[in-house]
Amino acid sequence: MRKSYSINLSPDASEGNADLPDVSSHRAHALRRGQSGRDFLDKTLSRWNEAPRSSKQAQQVVDVLTTRELQIVNDAGALVAIIGSDRGGDGALFVRRADAEPLVSVGADQVGDGIVVITGTSESFATLGSDGMGVIRGSESSGNAAFLFLDDEGNGLVTTLSTSGTLAALGNVDDFVGVIVAGGFELGQPESIRGWAGLGVGDAGNGVVSAASASGSLATLGVDEAGDAAVLVNNRNGDLASVLGVDEKGHGVLGILNASGRDIAAMAADASGNGTLGIDGGKFRAFVDASGNGVAETRGRTQNLLWSSESDFRGGGTSSGLMGDFDNDGDVDFADFLTFAANFGKRSG
Repeated sequence: MRKSYSINLSPDASEGNADLPDVSSHRAHALRRGQSGRDFLDKTLSRWNEAPRSSKQAQQVVDVLTTRELQIVNDAGALVAIIGSDRGGDGALFVRRADAEPLVSVGADQVGDGIVVITGTSESFATLGSDGMGVIRGSESSGNAAFLFLDDEGNGLVTTLSTSGTLAALGNVDDFVGVIVAGGFELGQPESIRGWAGLGVGDAGNGVVSAASASGSLATLGVDEAGDAAVLVNNRNGDLASVLGVDEKGHGVLGILNASGRDIAAMAADASGNGTLGIDGGKFRAFVDASGNGVAETRGRTQNLLWSSESDFRGGGTSSGLMGDFDNDGDVDFADFLTFAANFGKRSG
């Protein structure tokens, strides 16, 4: 009757996966890249304290100039650029303002990878490494930052982190491509996330929207394996609690599960397109019969019929549809009470 409980969305919300896709390792790498850039910059700052070396030699043109270091000064004689090597022996280019504040440094980090460091006012800085990793930060101690990097498969990802701990990621994360926004994030502590939302495309190319609460409940809007839209809701334990989808004939279907994962209620359409309601495996049913009349019935553990609005308790005759109308005369009166009293407590007969 339903295919609602086998709906498969991407990411796999149908299995209660409310975890934020793993981008923390990428950010940690990017932060290390930012620290690497800061270390590289600190390693070279002492060069600015050296007095520029003056020369009164006549101007001449040479094909090849070999020197250990080239220093550039402005009209006032202030050192504004150096082309040379750092203290590790690697080639480097340093550019600064006239007031001695560093602006751009190009060279190699501690592991020998090329790196560019750009500094600005209020201790803001940006780094770009040869591994495709980039970092922009408001200051060395601030919590706001932006990261640009490639994962192990060469997919690009841009991540921003605010001072309040909100996180936004744009790019490829595992099998999810799109935008992820999270709150309360602290680097290296995924458990600190208070809630998140994602908008993107799963590995099957279908759109998906997911939102997780701070308590861990999850709502996902996506597409099932048949290509129909579906909505899944997980409880705070990550278990599927309800699903809204489409059956094989295009009819809407709603299913509700209890905390143990058992189907307890379902609303769907029958073969004629009429509405049906089933509770706890069909132990209570409400549906429309062939004549267009509403019918309610209860069944036992083995699906044996206990009561139906179209028959009396003994299974014979046609009921008026009134509960307690044992003589089927269209009302519930004293005669029905006498019938009830005479049979109260009996199991048969």
